[in-house]
Amino acid sequence: MWIVQALLLGAALSMDAFAVTIANGFAYSATSHKKLFLAPIAFAIFQGVMPVIGYLIGDVARSFVLEYNGIIALVILGFIGAKMIYDGIQDLRKGNKDDNLLWKPGKQLSIKTIALQAIATSIDALAVGFAFSASEMPLIGLAICIALTTLAFCTVAWLIGIRFGHRLGARAQIFGGIILVAIGIKSMFF
Repeated sequence: MWIVQALLLGAALSMDAFAVTIANGFAYSATSHKKLFLAPIAFAIFQGVMPVIGYLIGDVARSFVLEYNGIIALVILGFIGAKMIYDGIQDLRKGNKDDNLLWKPGKQLSIKTIALQAIATSIDALAVGFAFSASEMPLIGLAICIALTTLAFCTVAWLIGIRFGHRLGARAQIFGGIILVAIGIKSMFF
């Protein structure tokens, strides 16, 4: 029965990573599909490892993480999202100044950005790890279920993002940035 609970928890924890993966597909459509798929893999790894870390550090960092996890996520995702919005607006302006200039996505998703996104979207999984110190669920099994669920959800999001990112052009980057900022704000208050 714990597997069903772990899969449901994994689905809940993966929703931020799902949205960020779609935003990446929209905004970084010039990035190779292999490199874009690194994000779902990184998100899955971080979502699986963070509960284990939370479990292991338990009471030592519990109050700090629970108090500041929203702020940390807001700062990281807000910064990345604001930069994406700014770049998208700049690309639209360039396209409007020259009718012959078609928007050609040139933004590449960097490993650094993927790592920051993975950290920001998995902080809640760290907090969940604190709760498992009092749980009967097997920690490693739980971590694996969360990671696999996140990978499945983010793979779907990756396919959606790359499918529609090309169609939206520069607006996709703005839309993706808005999604990241919204997730950061949600993390701060909910």
